[in-house]
Amino acid sequence: MRDFTRKEIDAVLDVADDVQRAIQTPYFEATFKQKYHLNQNKFGKELRTIFDNIKLANLFLEKSTRTNFSFRSAVITGHGYAEGFSSPDDTSLKKGETWADTVAQFAGWGYNGIVMRSTTEGLPRWTKESLTRFHELITQQHQEFSLPFSYHVPIILNGGDGTNQHPTQCFLDLLTMRQIARAKGKDLDGLDIALMNDLKYGRTIASLMSVAHHFNFKLHFAHPSRFGPQPHRLEHLAFQGVEYVDHGEKFQEAMAASLIAYHSRPQKERIGKGEDLISIKQLGRITKKMYEMLGDKGPYLMHPLPVDAETFEEIYHDMDLHPKNVTKFQSMNGLYIRIALLALGLDRIVIDEYRQTAQEQYHKTKLIDLPLEGHTKKLDNPRTGFIEHSGIVLDHIPPGMERRLEGILGLEQSQLPIVGAAYIPV
Repeated sequence: MRDFTRKEIDAVLDVADDVQRAIQTPYFEATFKQKYHLNQNKFGKELRTIFDNIKLANLFLEKSTRTNFSFRSAVITGHGYAEGFSSPDDTSLKKGETWADTVAQFAGWGYNGIVMRSTTEGLPRWTKESLTRFHELITQQHQEFSLPFSYHVPIILNGGDGTNQHPTQCFLDLLTMRQIARAKGKDLDGLDIALMNDLKYGRTIASLMSVAHHFNFKLHFAHPSRFGPQPHRLEHLAFQGVEYVDHGEKFQEAMAASLIAYHSRPQKERIGKGEDLISIKQLGRITKKMYEMLGDKGPYLMHPLPVDAETFEEIYHDMDLHPKNVTKFQSMNGLYIRIALLALGLDRIVIDEYRQTAQEQYHKTKLIDLPLEGHTKKLDNPRTGFIEHSGIVLDHIPPGMERRLEGILGLEQSQLPIVGAAYIPV
């Protein structure tokens, strides 16, 4: 989400709003067609055929219902084609094939976009780099053999990468929040938002935190003690000037202070064996009785879904039909947002507020200007490695964070030599 400016976020939300109206209000189609240049060689493309000749591959290394099938539905709604897999179990990944070789196949078959979900932070960004290099090689080989070749590098859409972010979910969350706020005579700016339950590992929470400064949100945290927000996210909020209040385990206090309460399920795959699941369950459960006690101060309840009814039931079943429970309404917005993102990323909609394509947007990352001084360090144990020439050392990088750090610094776009050193135990 940090790749997007406020202006670009608003543009995506506006397109999604118009997509919803075009789908749900038949007569609106004509207005939609006039408002945008809908482009497939000629202008005037209708929404129902906006994805003609588009092929989308959903490649999911973690199981998913909403993200996976709303993207499929988005392409089908616009008369495109969607295919893919929901886990690596039925693919050659189980035979030891690399991820790079797997995605290269789909690019080689002419897929225009790849939606992916992984457990590895930063993998979507790395995938883009890998496919760019693959495309250069395949193009050269076709030229060498005097064969035509017209496929492009597919756009990459991040359907969630580890504990990092879930950007398309964040877009649909912001769309839902804006719709709620506008119905109450407000807008996104200056809202009080409660973020609740698993603030440590939840990637949807992380995405919302990363854009809070764009909208001057005041955040109210409520969570079991071991699921508090990670320090680096709090540091980012402070750096961006975002006001927040940590209510600790006082969920109702945070809810009473907010127009919208964004709940999340505990990531049970992150919970250690022998932990007190009952206490975590009781603290994080939202019930009808809580809303009765809150009265008029009860916020609209959002949740990225699914609710973990098997272990935590963090939204109790007596809230299923409560008027303030907008979780199903929220999830329906995923279709409109994902149509908008695909149409913008594939240049099927071009608007003044969002001129850059998905590929151009990706290349906006700039190297951070670092103040450098010459410094010589005598190593106590030369066997652990050395720097032969001038350079920058980034020390104590946690395992699995190398690619993410490379993406944050924009180093994929540089020509700098990058050398990694493995940890050598004493």
